[in-house]
Amino acid sequence: MTRTIAIFGYGVGTARRFGKEGFRVAIVGRDANRNADRLIAEGIEAAAFAADVTDAGQLEKAIDDITATLGPIDVAMHGAAADPSARTPSTLEVDVAALTVPIALKLHSPIQLTRALLPAMLERGEGTLLFSSGSSERYLLPYLANTTNSTSASRPDLAYLPYPSQRSQPLRGVQALCEDRSGGVRGLHGSGGSELDGCSVRLLM
Repeated sequence: MTRTIAIFGYGVGTARRFGKEGFRVAIVGRDANRNADRLIAEGIEAAAFAADVTDAGQLEKAIDDITATLGPIDVAMHGAAADPSARTPSTLEVDVAALTVPIALKLHSPIQLTRALLPAMLERGEGTLLFSSGSSERYLLPYLANTTNSTSASRPDLAYLPYPSQRSQPLRGVQALCEDRSGGVRGLHGSGGSELDGCSVRLLM
């Protein structure tokens, strides 16, 4: 059976790896066509779906369009990131306004994605949600101070965002942390273990 992975934001390398394993690939984002074309040129079945992942309506429409075009989403990776222009020059300049874009991308959007996809995954008894971010919450950089707050909030392994973790429990009681060599890719895995490029999945419970 052919499966489908949906990449929300950045993640062409992950898409390529899954595509080479026979997955259909859906690329979701504001610049989805360019990345989908790159994968198609490599012989991977891919399709682009333009959407702003911080807009709940656009996100839900993209998911509906993917399901209608490629079938149910078996794996979803949320890797959306803010434009460099959204960064603050220093920690001292972080205020509530500076957190608006990063929190929308790294906290609100992943929750919306989870709410949209998890019910169907639970009904099928399988599915994978991956959440990708940088490692600025571990290796502090002043010019990433505002994005650091949002990435810290989205890390289920640190229990800052218990929502995806709690919602994942019915998936056979299996939770896994996926972390690359730099600490930059992590997520929840609904069953077993697998390998990504530079990323090992280990069971936590």
